[in-house]
Amino acid sequence: MTRDQEERVFQRVYSIFGSHATYSAFPDARPFLNWAHRRGIICGVVSNADERYGDSILPMLDLADRLSFMVFSKEVGEEKPQKKIFEAAVHAAEPWLVKEKRWGKKAAPLIPSEVLHIGNDFDKDFLGACVVCKIEFLQYLIRGFTASRSCKTSDQ
Repeated sequence: MTRDQEERVFQRVYSIFGSHATYSAFPDARPFLNWAHRRGIICGVVSNADERYGDSILPMLDLADRLSFMVFSKEVGEEKPQKKIFEAAVHAAEPWLVKEKRWGKKAAPLIPSEVLHIGNDFDKDFLGACVVCKIEFLQYLIRGFTASRSCKTSDQ
């Protein structure tokens, strides 16, 4: 393959992964984010994807406007399940708590046991959050399962 052909292949693949054809949201994602927003629950994204996910994919899926913060591995320098990215997410949520009227300016720092993490990868999301940050309450969801979603580890 020539250099020109490689570049065209790269551009084609890159454009496909920035389109609706590659991504979809669970049907209950938007209703959940609306429910959380009405109750003053701060929601954000922690992702091993690059910032394009936050710049174009989440808005394209109509999910970005209910998210208070986004943390991407490229910006943090570590991917899930590493501790640094989960700590960055906890710190990214803290300023939003201070802005909430019900918490006030004297809100205590956020601690991992006060965090609900919803993920799509057992090892990176569930184990990463539980073991690394000791997040006590965690819900695990996988794309493509029906209402009775079940979990599979990456080695199954």
